[in-house]
Amino acid sequence: MNEEIKNCKRCNLWKTRNNIVIGEGSLNADIMFIGEAPGYYEDKQGRP
Repeated sequence: MNEEIKNCKRCNLWKTRNNIVIGEGSLNADIMFIGEAPGYYEDKQGRP
């Protein structure tokens, strides 16, 4: 899945990103919060 995300060009984020940012947390969570696109620091670190 990470390789698919690295190659994704479905939106314009791929043009300016330095790293992919994959979500973190439990795969068995009962609820998930989705915020905004990765910011400057998330892109630099490659994590949310």
